[in-house]
Amino acid sequence: MTLRVEVPEKVLNTDQCKCNPYGGELKKAEMKWNKRLKDYIRETWEFRSKITVEPFVICYILPSVLAGLAVQNLCFEKSCVVNLNYDVVTCRHIMQGRTANYTVQEKNVQTMVATMTAWSYPLQTALPGILTLFLGAWSDRTGNRKTFMMLPIIGKIIATLGVILSTVFFFQVGLSETAIIEGIPPALAGGRVAMTMAVYSYITDITNESERTFRLGIITAILTLSRPIGLALSGYMTHRFGYYGIFTVACVFYVVGFIYIVLRLKPTTKKTVDNEEKQSCFSLFCFSDLVATVNVAFKRRQGTRRMQIFLILFAYMFIVGPVLGSFITIYLFTKRWNMEDSMIGVIACVSRIGASLVYAVAPTRSVYFLGPVLDMFSSAGATSLRSMAT
Repeated sequence: MTLRVEVPEKVLNTDQCKCNPYGGELKKAEMKWNKRLKDYIRETWEFRSKITVEPFVICYILPSVLAGLAVQNLCFEKSCVVNLNYDVVTCRHIMQGRTANYTVQEKNVQTMVATMTAWSYPLQTALPGILTLFLGAWSDRTGNRKTFMMLPIIGKIIATLGVILSTVFFFQVGLSETAIIEGIPPALAGGRVAMTMAVYSYITDITNESERTFRLGIITAILTLSRPIGLALSGYMTHRFGYYGIFTVACVFYVVGFIYIVLRLKPTTKKTVDNEEKQSCFSLFCFSDLVATVNVAFKRRQGTRRMQIFLILFAYMFIVGPVLGSFITIYLFTKRWNMEDSMIGVIACVSRIGASLVYAVAPTRSVYFLGPVLDMFSSAGATSLRSMAT
């Protein structure tokens, strides 16, 4: 008797029936999320590589606005207590706006502060303007932009430390000395003029034409948005933390910005044959550079282009000059119109934010020109916040 055994050709594995029927879909979803995460990390890293001077601009402008209001209040208080020798009670009432019985004293304090501003503000702006005639040409010739970002923030650090010492020795340091300590170091270092020039030039050097407008728009938006944000925080921080607190915060911002510039930014020095000679300290104040800079505006051009440049320069002076000049006296109009300080601050912040958004995303030239129209009320913000802080 023959026994016959049939062996199946294929043995089926029945273990799959015990698994989750959605296992394949979960695996696909996991792979999809991993791919998205990798793409996000890669895009984030690429975006990070494009961030260059933007954090530095924030670390320069924001603390400048934060400390600016505190410095003005400090000068106002010093003029009352130290220079005019009024008693503490009188000065406290004037600082708090309760001046019904102190109109003469308030007028004297305001006159002294306005007189100080009349000579200190031109000093702070004239020196950087003159230095820029040399710095701009030297920077273009050598390609050195990093130096003129470092120098202004060093000047700010020195000025902030000096103001802190002026606060410590409150009764020994007067109004004029405080104004000199706060204004001269940044002015000798180039100030905001040199910083802005270096930042825009650096962006132009490292970007191509397709990205340049967008990157410059971001810098402009940061420059304009930092001011209303700083003004909004300055009054509260001055009232909450006092002079020491706000000056310390400003100094920390400046130090962080300086360290960032030193470690993050790569130099863009041009390689020329006589590069070593041109980058010496003595070549910085070269008379030929001054002549070349002035000739840019005065050289003969086709048609009426030279006249157009002259008209642009005069138009800028006539537009910006009255704004800066009336900046310290706007509070007189607010008192005349009996407007609340908080409402003036809201209008100023909305005006500046709206203008900044237009500058950043304007698709056409006509829309871009709406920016200055929206920005026309922004200069009243500092005055209203100064009044609210006091």
